[in-house]
Amino acid sequence: MVLQSALEKALQLILSADKELCNILEVTAKLSISSSLIALLIGVPIGIWLGTTKFKGQSILLVLNRTLRGMPPVVCGLLFYMFFCLFLQRYIK
Repeated sequence: MVLQSALEKALQLILSADKELCNILEVTAKLSISSSLIALLIGVPIGIWLGTTKFKGQSILLVLNRTLRGMPPVVCGLLFYMFFCLFLQRYIK
């Protein structure tokens, strides 16, 4: 019963083009597009460089890259969150 009323409320908000909901969707879309573009601008040159040059430690970077790509995004995000929290605690006081 609770799920049904929640779904009805969500459908009502969508169909009525609720201003707050539209704002949330707009912010989400802008954030998704900008983060994807930033990742593209950083990742493509690095990927081309990794694929075309040979250097010491390249195999380690490739293994790390493939490992992170195989992880679920939530797990990867939590690992980076923990890393940045530890970094901030240690170096920024």
